[in-house]
Amino acid sequence: MIRVVGTVVMDLISRAAHLPLPGETVVGSSSLRLRVGGKGLNQAVQAAKALRVIGETETAGIVGFEGCIGDDAFGRAALKELESAGVRHSLAVSDKYGTGTGSIHCREADGENCIVVSPGANLEAERRLRFNDSPFVNADIIVGQLELPLMATLRVFQSAKPGALRILNVAPIPFERTKVLSDILALSDIIVANKGEAEVLGLYDPQTRAIHRDLARVQAIVVTLGKHGARVLLPGDSARVIEVPPTKDVAVDAIGAGDCFTGYLAAHLLSKNATLEKCVVEANAAAGKYVSQVKQEWSLREASLG
Repeated sequence: MIRVVGTVVMDLISRAAHLPLPGETVVGSSSLRLRVGGKGLNQAVQAAKALRVIGETETAGIVGFEGCIGDDAFGRAALKELESAGVRHSLAVSDKYGTGTGSIHCREADGENCIVVSPGANLEAERRLRFNDSPFVNADIIVGQLELPLMATLRVFQSAKPGALRILNVAPIPFERTKVLSDILALSDIIVANKGEAEVLGLYDPQTRAIHRDLARVQAIVVTLGKHGARVLLPGDSARVIEVPPTKDVAVDAIGAGDCFTGYLAAHLLSKNATLEKCVVEANAAAGKYVSQVKQEWSLREASLG
């Protein structure tokens, strides 16, 4: 089983010819659009989709998701999204906050975007999630991110059963390298980061590409490079690097591309039918296809949030 613990966010998406500069007001090209998201929910849905694609049909419900929602329409929409994707879930409903939201400004030409997340119910993750008492505590793969309060992600990784593979997507980047973040990194087996995230957090030496010595247990750092493909950094006395070539897909919507990559990577690693390099190649191919597709969105008038 894959256990994903992370955020639930309703994305509020506006599109324009260019992204606003500080102090600038930009007129959008259409009405505000809605899409259920959050890094955790996205990765769980993509992992479930990947398992269907690679033929793991006999393992329905093999992806379990834990997160926090509000008692509101956005939370109910997230619940529908998980259930329609075949993801098992253990959701805590906050009596203090509404479901988190993400304000996304998207550039029409290439899907480039900037995002502000208002965490809402996700702030209660450390208090409300079950950790050691989780229905998914015996999962073989645990996927976490840095969008939840960091102590919650640390407790999830600490609750993993012996031998479980911990995958950490180091996004979004925290403002500073705290002890809690260092503890999470030290527990991670595979770290997924884009080039900027990896360099800001000092995960490897950009000259030699050697993994930082503090990451004692890491099996690999997977660096996503967008239209330039991906790179797998392996530990050892001398830096070992595997270059994964880019796909030929043309990006039209890059929102959630990293989540697609991470979800597919987890699914292929669970299947155990391929090397790490092959799993990264498949995840990169899935992300390329993902960014080339126009995603389902709703307007406020069209939305059926129940």
